[in-house]
Amino acid sequence: MDKIVSFRKEIPFNTNIYEVTSISLEHTIDRKDEVITGSFIVSGEYKVTEVSIDLLPYNFEIPFTIDTKLYDTKDADVVIDDFYYEIFDNKTLIVNIDVKLINIKDIPIERCNDMTNEIIDALDIKDTDTDPNPILNINDDNYVFYKVYIVRSGDTIDSIIGKYNVSKELIESYNDLSNINVGDKIIIPYEN
Repeated sequence: MDKIVSFRKEIPFNTNIYEVTSISLEHTIDRKDEVITGSFIVSGEYKVTEVSIDLLPYNFEIPFTIDTKLYDTKDADVVIDDFYYEIFDNKTLIVNIDVKLINIKDIPIERCNDMTNEIIDALDIKDTDTDPNPILNINDDNYVFYKVYIVRSGDTIDSIIGKYNVSKELIESYNDLSNINVGDKIIIPYEN
């Protein structure tokens, strides 16, 4: 599988840009664990006005980072797929660079589940059923109280229904249960 990662950078100039007469793109790439880092070097010459004889040089380094946690990039190639630019307000050069990751693979679903659980643990997210009292304490039959449950690895609709002692039909009236994944939030209504 291939993936395109797009970068857009606005580069302000101190002088007017009438015309870019030459432009080149070089890059450096460094791979570390789950991140690809590097720099784009955009350089060339430009004219300040239409009648300018002198060409002024420019050279900008643009650092970049590509997070590859969700992919196996061990055998992947990283290439520049597309590069184009535009001049904005005669003072800003906008460069657009598309990087193509060739031959990447999705990571196994088990690793995704482990990563989701690590994130939930790192954020110290707790089930909302630890506090049985709702935030709002309104004694009116027109209000519905609910809890928000974050689906974890190993959960099933039946296990969630059993945990909160509600019917599947009631949960379906608040949620689309056709495609539930780890990390999804489910609204669970309850009576106060």
